[in-house]
Amino acid sequence: MDVYRIGYRLYATNPLDGEGSFLFGGRWSSVGTRMAYTSTTLSLAMAEFLAHVNVDDFDADTPPSLFYLTATIPDSSIRTLEQIGVELPSGWDLVPAPDNDAVVGDEWIRSGTSLALVVPSVHIPIATPERNVLINPAHRNFVRVVMSLDDFAYDKRLVRARAQASAQSSRRKVAPSW
Repeated sequence: MDVYRIGYRLYATNPLDGEGSFLFGGRWSSVGTRMAYTSTTLSLAMAEFLAHVNVDDFDADTPPSLFYLTATIPDSSIRTLEQIGVELPSGWDLVPAPDNDAVVGDEWIRSGTSLALVVPSVHIPIATPERNVLINPAHRNFVRVVMSLDDFAYDKRLVRARAQASAQSSRRKVAPSW
């Protein structure tokens, strides 16, 4: 399976090391857990990056240097929540993410059950086939992941729209709808 991730060129040396989740946590991981977040499509990876980027650090007229990663994961190393015997926690898609989501991811990492775990994204309707894929960088099969990096730049209209939505929601004191 090919998976995708958008990132800052500054962090391209080890793009799947899980450093971001280790330092800051995420929907499926607590602070202190190394996990790399990827998506089954480049378009979902784009949405995920824009949803989490600090728009104050991302000027459409002078965009930062970005990359997109394509990683090939052996199909035999990928599991779904159902395959590891886990149901989606109630309210899994709330923003901010409920602690129950991180418990699922942290337990999966500790178990070493698989190299990759397929989970839904809050940015795409669950009825679609697009998914996020969590990667365990400490898994014994991580060496089998084949990665390539290419330069990436967003269409300026997307960045401007994201910045405008963020400014409007902060004026209303309401979280963005995405």
